[in-house]
Amino acid sequence: MKLFNKLVDHAIDNLAKGEFLQNRILVSTYLKSYLSLNSDDFEIVKKDGSLVVNVHRSLLLKNLNKIPVKFNQIKGDLTIRDCFFENLMGVPEQINGKLNISDCQNLKSLEGGPLLVSDDFSVSNTSLETLQYFPKCLKDISIIKNSYLSSLQGIQQEVFGNFIINYQNNLKILEHCPQHIKGNFGLEKNGLESLLGMATYIGGNVFINGNCLINLKGCPDIIYESFYCTNNQLESLEGCPQKIMKSFSCANNPLKTLEYGPSMVGENYICSENQLVSLKGAPTVINGHFKARKNALNNLEFCPQIIKRGCDFSINPINTLLYFPSVIIGEVVFSNNKFFDLYNIDAIRTEFQDFLQLHLKEKSLLEQENILSTLDKDDEKTTEIKHKTKKL
Repeated sequence: MKLFNKLVDHAIDNLAKGEFLQNRILVSTYLKSYLSLNSDDFEIVKKDGSLVVNVHRSLLLKNLNKIPVKFNQIKGDLTIRDCFFENLMGVPEQINGKLNISDCQNLKSLEGGPLLVSDDFSVSNTSLETLQYFPKCLKDISIIKNSYLSSLQGIQQEVFGNFIINYQNNLKILEHCPQHIKGNFGLEKNGLESLLGMATYIGGNVFINGNCLINLKGCPDIIYESFYCTNNQLESLEGCPQKIMKSFSCANNPLKTLEYGPSMVGENYICSENQLVSLKGAPTVINGHFKARKNALNNLEFCPQIIKRGCDFSINPINTLLYFPSVIIGEVVFSNNKFFDLYNIDAIRTEFQDFLQLHLKEKSLLEQENILSTLDKDDEKTTEIKHKTKKL
């Protein structure tokens, strides 16, 4: 066996670029001795006049300078880790499982890689400069920490699961972005300056936190789950999706108003830690929590009038209860505000709460929605409570 190993080493050292071992004994020895495969784990066949290998299980390629055999198909997952080759020559054309490539610092191209990955495909911490030769992937795609990657050219236009492309420090624009993403879309900490070219359909959550965006031009009109655009440089919400079926957060930006923001948010709306001087642009109804803490608000003009799961206006210089929401179901927080320390805001909110419990008790969800939607219309108790707040 030692003799065969020496022969394999010699043969590998003498392979020219793009060549593979073509002796069955040497190929078999390499697979057993270097990749720890058993005889039942693989078969060596001829294809187009050359020897290729079919593997019947998952395979790990680690600490390799080159792939000296030509793989044809793998019936399992393929992991390539800590390797030193510049492309994927030798990798099978079809992987009936996951493909995970990580910590291959010399990898600059996907040339020679698979045509089809039946499960997830992830590539991280490489020197990829382009996505040319990208395989067709049938599930999730993750492209993380490839700091030389500046373009999405070559990626498939329909993603059948999640599409996560984070920490691409040289990715500034979304030209060639997939247009149809069935799962989540992650675009965090890429240095993005524009969303033009973004997907027109996204079936899951959208995460575009930690970029260099000043607006949201390029977003689709509807997001079917949640939308997060925190820690950018947003000066405007222009281009923001208008319907977000779950939660929305634009926290930690230099926004001064909420104009151009979503008109409908299905759950929570978070606009904390901006520079807001006005809530203009906020929806009139919030079905979850509304959080606008740590801004520059002097009043609550344009505040949502129905908030169904509590609100937080802490650390704002608010000095009046004018425009206070008509209905708040849940906790109201005004901490670190000297003005509100003078009034019993909890008592006012409790009076609202008692009124709602009386009217909503033993009602169907539809009936409750109808009651909540008409609270501003000619109700003596609501008018009385609102009058108390306006006196303040």
